[in-house]
Amino acid sequence: LLAVEEGTPLYRNVGCPKCNGTGYAGRVAIHEVMHINRPLRDAIQEEASTEVLRDIAIQNGMMRLFDSCRETVLECFTTVSEMVKTVYARD
Repeated sequence: LLAVEEGTPLYRNVGCPKCNGTGYAGRVAIHEVMHINRPLRDAIQEEASTEVLRDIAIQNGMMRLFDSCRETVLECFTTVSEMVKTVYARD
């Protein structure tokens, strides 16, 4: 899932009275940022598929939700289980 080297430290939530037993306190922004540039604008106007739009955006440096969340996990601000709930949540 994270494609990290063995031994990479990851945060594991452990509850305490301060966090009401959740292991978490506060909030951290997890975001997806897509800059609309000429190639992406043209594809939107041509009514390209979602897959094509995503590929163009990624090629032009879009920060995907997965990548943003992965960074947060590797910085030990949250856990892999929270990443899975955030990135792979279904409505």
